[in-house]
Amino acid sequence: MINTVITSAKVSENTKMGGHVLQHIYGQTPPTKDFSQLDKTLFTNAAQYEGIWNAYRNSTKISNPAKCTKITDSPHNFDVLLTKLPGQPESIEAYQCREVDDDKRCTRYVPTQVTTVNFGFKYQKERNKANQNWVLNTAYPGYSRPSN
Repeated sequence: MINTVITSAKVSENTKMGGHVLQHIYGQTPPTKDFSQLDKTLFTNAAQYEGIWNAYRNSTKISNPAKCTKITDSPHNFDVLLTKLPGQPESIEAYQCREVDDDKRCTRYVPTQVTTVNFGFKYQKERNKANQNWVLNTAYPGYSRPSN
């Protein structure tokens, strides 16, 4: 996998590198107010996201890890079944955000069970820089009906 993708998948680096993963992690502040968590499906916390990302990186069972070689192919988006990721269950709890605060952070959610995760890769500029690289643009639990 490309080094800039690996680096950009880190919660602490994603926004700086042009991604918006924080828009999909409960308890995190989205990159800007243009990226609200309202009506989004969220990982329950950063550790849940990181565990699933690491399982994706290490999986030998999926046929669609991002190759990210042709700029004209940007963006690449993949829905991945959790069962294809090592050590992951058939489904995980995620949150459907119903209300946000002034920083567009989720303040009220409905729990839901999901069986997929979407990974989106994009060739783009890092924030406030001229160079372009492949990055993990987004990752989020697949949408399904809330359990309550």
